Amino acid sequence: MTKKRFWHMVLPLCVFLWTLFIWSQSLMSAAESSAESGRIVRWLMGLLGWETKPEWLTYAVRKTAHFIEFAVLGALWGGCDRAYGRRLWWWGLPTAAIDEGLQFFAPGRAPMVTDLLIDTAGYLCGVAVVRAFAYLRRKKMK
Repeated sequence: MTKKRFWHMVLPLCVFLWTLFIWSQSLMSAAESSAESGRIVRWLMGLLGWETKPEWLTYAVRKTAHFIEFAVLGALWGGCDRAYGRRLWWWGLPTAAIDEGLQFFAPGRAPMVTDLLIDTAGYLCGVAVVRAFAYLRRKKMK
């Protein structure tokens, strides 16, 4: 199997699985989501040696998670774009809208426009990073 054929098979599978992961996070109840964020907050506090939790930390962890989830998705879609030579990258944008819409079905949660904007920004950053690396790689090969 060639390297190109391998990536043609693996990248779409990764996009699919990562999208399912993101959507599963959105379908968690508010209590489950808060517990998960709380574990990360406690880990960060231990790592930083903080005794008391700043008020902003939980909010920052939750919004950073949105950004990172979608940055990874953007990088994966950017890789698909490169592998297939098509303009596929924009398909991730409806994923963010669906992600927020799914929260209508999660107990205690609701979609937020700010989260949609954070998701979109993370997604576009992921695509941009892949494109920048591809550009630099092409430039180096010349």
